[in-house]
Amino acid sequence: MRSIATSCCAAAGSLKSVPSRAPDIDRLRAFYADLSPSSRSARFFGRRPEIAQAELAAATQQDPSGHVALVATSEQQFLGVAEYYAADRVEADAALVVDDDNQHAGIATVLLEDLAAIARGPGSGASTPQPCRPT
Repeated sequence: MRSIATSCCAAAGSLKSVPSRAPDIDRLRAFYADLSPSSRSARFFGRRPEIAQAELAAATQQDPSGHVALVATSEQQFLGVAEYYAADRVEADAALVVDDDNQHAGIATVLLEDLAAIARGPGSGASTPQPCRPT
């Protein structure tokens, strides 16, 4: 799976988009805990005071044919998380969140572009991740 480094986001400085890994679980937990209630609610479509350990662990397991999670980092700090879940070999749902202090800086765009590139790559399960919307 590819790793992309870019400095397109002036507010965030140098940004790196990388797949999340098992050692990232505590950092993911802290990232989600530090989000405002409204950002956490927008990401998870409802109130979530904390994220279950099993869900955090699943976010670190990469399988391009079904699920990929990327984290945007700058100077060892998580700035955003994006995941796709492939329902079939044609479409996937994408879920993104950026920490409150770095929203509107282009981080979600970088993450979504990277997810789409992975989804279209060899061994992937979907061609175009679409942002999830509450139903």
